[in-house]
Amino acid sequence: MPDWREHIMGGLITLFAVLAVSIFSALLSPRELMVVPGVRLTDLRGFLLFTSMALGILMGSLLPDMDGGGKVSLYLSPFLGAYSLFLLSTASLYSKSARTPLFYTNLTGYLLTFTTFTVISYGLLFIPKKHRGFMHRPVAAPVYGILWMLFHLLFWPMRPVEMLLPLAGATLGYSIHLMMDWLHSYLRGIPAITGLK
Repeated sequence: MPDWREHIMGGLITLFAVLAVSIFSALLSPRELMVVPGVRLTDLRGFLLFTSMALGILMGSLLPDMDGGGKVSLYLSPFLGAYSLFLLSTASLYSKSARTPLFYTNLTGYLLTFTTFTVISYGLLFIPKKHRGFMHRPVAAPVYGILWMLFHLLFWPMRPVEMLLPLAGATLGYSIHLMMDWLHSYLRGIPAITGLK
């Protein structure tokens, strides 16, 4: 099977492909480069949305291998805690009327945010998981996409159309991982273990 380096490379290639298509589409259109309708990539809000999609792709390209333990699990868990601080600190920048429902933008809020999501991430590692079980099934991709979107929704008051970016990015990145595993198995003549036909 591809290792984590190959999977992150697959995620990076996917990310650059998405960015290239977006820029190419903008060149063919008289309008400015839009992330979603009404939000330009050059705006802070658009940049934050694109970041949520980009990190969703990169995390998704690694996440299925968390069922096997190892370095991927150890590195992704504290990253989620650190990223939650980024979301909290940008909540007021995303929208002037932003009110995060669970946390406050003071020292206590930052500590609580980081601790909460780091503990949750590490706690998930102790849930019994079969290696190459559910997390390597195609249905897990949209599940991860929805969870990634809801994670952002805790901090950013996104419009429905804006929710599509973290949702689509995360689902795409996760699917790329599964496709790479399936292709590797297929080319080696090993029965596919992803459930894909």
